[in-house]
Amino acid sequence: MTALRSVLQAIAEATPAVRRFFLGCLLLGTGAAFLEVLLTLYLQEEGLPKNRIGDILALRAVGTVLGAMVAGPLLSRQPVRRVLAGASVLAAAALVAIVEVRSDGARQAAAALFGFAITFRIVGSGPFLFRQGSERWMSMLFGIDAAILAATQVAGSALAGGAFALFRELGTGAAGAYRGALLSGACLIALSLLPYLRIEERAAVELHGEKAKDGSLPLRLALRLCVPFFLVGAGAGLTIPYLNLYFEDRFSTPAPHIAVLYAGVAATTTLGFLLSPWLARRFGLVRSVVGAELLSVPWVLVLAWSTRFDLSAAAFLIRGAFMNLPYPLYNQLIMRVVAPEQRERANALTKLAWNASWVVTAWIAGAMLERFGNNYVPTMLTTACFYVSASCSFWIFFRRTGL
Repeated sequence: MTALRSVLQAIAEATPAVRRFFLGCLLLGTGAAFLEVLLTLYLQEEGLPKNRIGDILALRAVGTVLGAMVAGPLLSRQPVRRVLAGASVLAAAALVAIVEVRSDGARQAAAALFGFAITFRIVGSGPFLFRQGSERWMSMLFGIDAAILAATQVAGSALAGGAFALFRELGTGAAGAYRGALLSGACLIALSLLPYLRIEERAAVELHGEKAKDGSLPLRLALRLCVPFFLVGAGAGLTIPYLNLYFEDRFSTPAPHIAVLYAGVAATTTLGFLLSPWLARRFGLVRSVVGAELLSVPWVLVLAWSTRFDLSAAAFLIRGAFMNLPYPLYNQLIMRVVAPEQRERANALTKLAWNASWVVTAWIAGAMLERFGNNYVPTMLTTACFYVSASCSFWIFFRRTGL
């Protein structure tokens, strides 16, 4: 109850711009969750082999890389309102195109556009909240922002599963049900345009002066920020895009049950995000990040070797909670170790590192699964190695910051 009261108080005392930002993110994230849960299942139902599905996922990640390259400079020069509103329109249009087009090339281009558009919300959140939030509620606002990312997975996963079941009841067939559910997600994304347009804040270049036009980072600091994100992204790309297929292939889990699993992991992750301010106060930012990442590794190994659905489902929930918990803490650390005029570029650079590695490993994982007959053990073992390496690099780079 104390945590809930703190959340409500932080929201009540936040500026109107922050509350509108959070509302827009709720709508955008809920709609985007439809794609996360249903896209690979839809493509498989359409008859695409896993290597071609992997190509589409990789192109979406390429789009996020391009988005991260553009988002930092653009967000430093344009008001958040204008950038996020435009991004929501692009994301909705891209999701419609992914569903409606049939050629691989057009579908890959639409997936890249979706990844490009969705990145602006991720890159813009940290600097925006650091400018708008008070020091008293800073950790809580970052926790709420991350919790919204996870909570929209809960809502979106549940709604996606429900929409799929509803369209099946209407007699559309499996492929038609996936299509109808994904188009419903596009409508939710489009609705985020309304609160985003009402955010009132000047562009960062007006707040920080001419320094924001440059905002470049020293090479050593840039590497320290990016290496842990690069390693985590490499590990995640090998496993995360295929976890819904993992449950379908290994346990023949139906789509509505997979949606429930995704809702469950988002629920446990949301709880972790809301507890992250307490962890930061108790153990510090650096120790909390390293500890949570290392605690996720055993559960990746359970997923790799388990032949029991209940054990794999539990490992899926616990791994997701521990691996995602550091997200708001790391974002806050980035904002504290760089100068104000560098925040947009620094945030974009770390997302670029994460997505660049994801592009490569998601494509590699799709090819491996196609070649080795849906054997998920090699990809998951490699994921565990990347996660351990990321934790070690983060500790080495930031243990002396006092955070």
